[in-house]
Amino acid sequence: MPNYIPLLILFTLAIYAQANDCTYDFNQDSKCDTYTVVPLESAEGLSIVTISLGSEGDVSGVFNTGSGGIAPGYFPGEIIIPLHFDSSRTVQQSTYTFRWKDSLKNWVLVKESNWSEPYRDEAYSLGGEHMPKEARFPTDFETKRIKCCVLLSDFKGQAIPPYSTLDENQSTAAVTEDIDYLKKLLTAGKKSSLFYKRTPESEHNRKPIPADLIYELSTALTTKNVETLNNYAFYMQQTDNNILAIMLLRSIHEKFPQRVVATLNLADSYWQVNMKEDACPLYKEYRSSMVSLGKQALIPNRVDTRLTCYSFPEKADGDHNK
Repeated sequence: MPNYIPLLILFTLAIYAQANDCTYDFNQDSKCDTYTVVPLESAEGLSIVTISLGSEGDVSGVFNTGSGGIAPGYFPGEIIIPLHFDSSRTVQQSTYTFRWKDSLKNWVLVKESNWSEPYRDEAYSLGGEHMPKEARFPTDFETKRIKCCVLLSDFKGQAIPPYSTLDENQSTAAVTEDIDYLKKLLTAGKKSSLFYKRTPESEHNRKPIPADLIYELSTALTTKNVETLNNYAFYMQQTDNNILAIMLLRSIHEKFPQRVVATLNLADSYWQVNMKEDACPLYKEYRSSMVSLGKQALIPNRVDTRLTCYSFPEKADGDHNK
């Protein structure tokens, strides 16, 4: 199973959070919020999602959440709502991403995403089939950035409210805003709130990173942002988000092969998830590049011990040879 936090964990949060726990602050006003997800008896699959904001009142919408709940999103004031989510074996993932807009006192739909998580296939979990390495990675992404302003409360029943998508330039600008936010928080390194919900920095407190965001970042690489995104991928690796780090680093290595440090980062991430046959050629590539640059003295000791690979059996999930 991939070593990133998947939708199953995101959406098996408690359906109701007690107010005195202060588990959620969905609209980022430093006050505790709660929510409920109540199935509609009159429409199979549909549920009323109600977010209670204390003195601010309630915000409700109707969604086909399946057996899922909702979850705080990755960015401040963000909410992720899964669609048609039925079980831990649901391969096809679909989500709405909303962000709080204070002037409207409501959440605005900013993104619709669809992708596959092949590792959930019952053939692996129940059928006993060997899971190929590429099945660890989310794939078949489709993301749509949405024009303002479709509100969470506009979702009232079976009919989905009409909305328009941003054009390519507008979508790029929206992703660039997200990258600028990442850049600001990366100054704290792996202790950043990008990677942990709270202290201490532990597996229990690790912050879920949305796979569709990493896909968007992978397709938005430019000479201006590649350093930021390489640093982001490096810290994902350092916080054991290796599968998502690999997704981003693959794109960096493909588009900017001259970035030697990205080659090393990708090799290290492959090594951490026991994909050593993919890591070893990259270590060789990295070593060759460093030698040609006259920087062989800076090559980490681990590189020379990882240059030659044989066929390694895959280890159980979470068993990483560091």
